[in-house]
Amino acid sequence: MADGDGWAGFGHHPSPVAERHGETVRLTVDSEADASPVIEVSVPELRRLLSEAEREVAAFAHRAALWTAAQLPDHSEQVSRAIRRALTLPAPGTSEPCALTLPAPGTSEP
Repeated sequence: MADGDGWAGFGHHPSPVAERHGETVRLTVDSEADASPVIEVSVPELRRLLSEAEREVAAFAHRAALWTAAQLPDHSEQVSRAIRRALTLPAPGTSEPCALTLPAPGTSEP
């Protein structure tokens, strides 16, 4: 969305949608409701917000790994791996970015 045109749905109810209009992204809480709240954000600001969210999620996973190591030493590796997998984070020590794959406009496939 931030690097192209079109729209993305998020596959749950209510029916949130993100639409790109030039250098603005419109985030609609429920595209099926006439009076749904809408947030408009610039593409650079959306990129910054998404990067910040990724850092916060990665920091949470790190703190959770520290906690599991202290509280569940026999299971900490498995729990930490499951948390990272559930949050779609790369393995520790890798440089690959967290990426949200959005479906192409008009499809349900990325």
